This record gives sequence, C-alpha cells and structure tokens, in this order.
Amino acid sequence: MLVYLNELEEIKITDKIFNIIKHEHLFEKEIFSLPINENVKMKKNKKVATKLIKILKEENARKVVLSNNLFENEILLSTLKENRMDIIDGKLIYKILLPKIIEKICYYKNSKIEEEKITILTDEYNEINKSNILVFSQNAKMLNIVTNFTNKFVTTANYLYEEFGILVKVSNNIRKDLLNSNIIINIDFNNDLINKYYINTKAIIVNIPEEIKIKSKKFTGININSYNIIIPEDYELNGFDNKHIYEAKIYNKSIAEMQKSIEEDEIKIKNFIGEKGIINKKEFLDF
Repeated sequence: MLVYLNELEEIKITDKIFNIIKHEHLFEKEIFSLPINENVKMKKNKKVATKLIKILKEENARKVVLSNNLFENEILLSTLKENRMDIIDGKLIYKILLPKIIEKICYYKNSKIEEEKITILTDEYNEINKSNILVFSQNAKMLNIVTNFTNKFVTTANYLYEEFGILVKVSNNIRKDLLNSNIIINIDFNNDLINKYYINTKAIIVNIPEEIKIKSKKFTGININSYNIIIPEDYELNGFDNKHIYEAKIYNKSIAEMQKSIEEDEIKIKNFIGEKGIINKKEFLDF
C-alpha cells in the first residue's frame, strides 16, 4: 500500500495534545494529515512520527509520498527510514527521464545530441542504466562509461560494437575520462568520489544521487542537482512535488511501461535546479 503524508493545514490545540492523525481518501489516494509543522516542538514531532509508524504498519503501508514541507522534516524522515519505510524521492523517475533531460539541455544549448560528448558515471549495472546507455550510444557523438566495475559493462559495450558498430569506451581513468565530455551524467557517484576526477571546466553535470558541489575552483560549468517537471493537472496534488506524485503513479511498472506512460502523459522537463536555485536557461548558451 502507498500513502501520502501531509501536514494539517490548521493545527488546533486538541490536535497537538492528542497527536491526532487524520486519514482521508481523496482522488484515489490514501492521505494522512499530521499535526506537524515548523512551530511544533521537536519532542511533539517525534511522538507524532512514532504514532504514524504504528498506523502505517497496521495499514500494511510500506511506501510513502511526503508533502514538500514534510520532506524537510528531519525527525519524520529519520523515523520513517529507521522503520524501513520506502520514501518516494524522485530518483527513479530521474533516471527514466534522462533522455528527456538531455534533450532539454540540448534545446537550451541550441545544439543537437549528435554534437554532444556524453559520459555516464555509474557502478550500477541494471535495466534502467542499460536502457539509457543504448539510447545515448545510438544518438550522442560519443559515449563513455566511467565505472569502478568495468567488467560489468564490457559485455554491453561489446554488444553495441558487434551489433551496431558503435564504440563505447568503458574505463576508470581519474585524470582523463571526464576532460573531453560536454555532458556528464552522474548516476550514483557521491560527492567525494566525483571530486576525485579531473572534470572539463565547462561541462554540464547532471547529478542524480545527491546534491553535488564541485570543489575545483576552475570549474565554470553548470552543475544540475535537481529538476522540475510538468505533469497533467489532474495528477497534481497541492503541496506535493510533481516528481514525487508521478513517480508514485508509475513506480510499480516495468521500465518499458514507465517510458510508455511518460510519453502518453506528455511529461515535460520544466527547469533545472543548481546550487543557487533554478538555473536560467540563458546560462546554457555558453556551453
């Protein structure tokens, strides 16, 4: 069971005293509203979070979608994680949307993907990554895969060369591999790991795993840490991130079904977010 967690719009004194969690069925969604906000004391937040866990277990709910405000509530987040609740965070759909993300970047750059040299940073050999590797290898000017487990990806690289004559380089050279890339897609390298590499100072980096800060003072490129999407209005839920809403809608589908849903629902990339907020699309013209 998947549930949506929201904060009560107006918290009354009785709600705070009795830790009242309100449950409603709205737009085919199970929504639990909590007496938690920035004005509620930390101790009270913990009590509400503990009571919520008990309710979720009784409802056999293991996957949750948090409102924007609750997504910033550290006490609630830690309590959910401690109890192994699966929090929808937009990372899955981020990977599925990578072709559209690169397409949007090229649009902002006034370029074509056929002109771009792309490097993917990943240690995960899974169906989503293989699907994206196939797409980018057939369309980009150049595709490299940088990984700590080169043996995992050699078979895929060999297949692409033997079947399509496409050369994909699989390697892990800290000094050289990222210097010639216009676009770097960081699928699962953390902040410390990516900063070990020599990066093209004018590259555009797309980060999926976490907010990444490039430490090199020479780097003057664009560092994308998140994005916003446009979804059909009837899918939207006030106070919730569109990425989380849509990922919750498709999370239990196969990759092919997810991709089909994205096309049928005409999901679009609205904008990109960097270290200082939304990135002005004019900035991409310099790269």
